[in-house]
Amino acid sequence: RDYLKQDHGQINILVYPSVMIAQIGIVLSSLGQALQCIVVAPRLLASIASDGMLRFLTPLEVTHAGEPKRALLFAYLFGGSCVLIGSLDMVAPLLSMCFLTCYACMNLNCFVLDALKDPHWRPRWRYFHWSIGLL
Repeated sequence: RDYLKQDHGQINILVYPSVMIAQIGIVLSSLGQALQCIVVAPRLLASIASDGMLRFLTPLEVTHAGEPKRALLFAYLFGGSCVLIGSLDMVAPLLSMCFLTCYACMNLNCFVLDALKDPHWRPRWRYFHWSIGLL
């Protein structure tokens, strides 16, 4: 918080009319991402468990009234254990690498599906090109 309050030279010129608006944007963006993770993570975990590819996740596929309560509890405990590390500087590299690995796998998947000419792979984006998957 103190870092955001410091004078950063050109930032006062770039962020118009005040730095406070940028700070509010950072906080709102962070809260939006946190809410998205709270909602999506348990459902994604339950979906992965229901595929049966990872046998140790099968207890998490159980849903009660359409809600994956066991997966929600697991996600809560996992997130809580990350918070208990106590330092955001230790958690941030792990999260960054997880996101980068996820995006790299998606790009590689797009490239492989397009290179193999899979009949089920029909990207609708007008500007799609197979070489984007190699980035």
